[in-house]
Amino acid sequence: GYILTSEIDGTIQMKSYLSGNPEIRLALNEDLNVGRGGRSVYDYGGSSGSGSVILDDCNFHESVHLDSFDVDRTLTLVPPDGEFPVMNYRMTQEFKPPFRINTLIEEAGSLKAEVILKIRAEFPQNITANTIVIQMPVPKYTS
Repeated sequence: GYILTSEIDGTIQMKSYLSGNPEIRLALNEDLNVGRGGRSVYDYGGSSGSGSVILDDCNFHESVHLDSFDVDRTLTLVPPDGEFPVMNYRMTQEFKPPFRINTLIEEAGSLKAEVILKIRAEFPQNITANTIVIQMPVPKYTS
């Protein structure tokens, strides 16, 4: 099949239980751009990828200071205790999906169908993906 539309809604989560109030600096990709200034296809061929990353928009936790974000893509923050989202972002521009999904649906009777779903990673073996969720909507009364 063909990709009709694709979108990434992402979050950078932080879990902090540091004593005191230490300042943390978090450096993002230097080639990160925010806004629709161009189009990019993100290539997973290299160990660090290539090409610029273009986000449609993003927002930050209230504890994040953006003083040097426009200069060197660095976030500075004094994290609150616990888990919190440092940054939420959205990307709808063309990109190479990190996974390829193939499906095969076969009728197995008048009221039964079998679905085979295969997922393949499209990035090198030295890159890992954690907490991957695949959702397949089915009718309400499907068993």
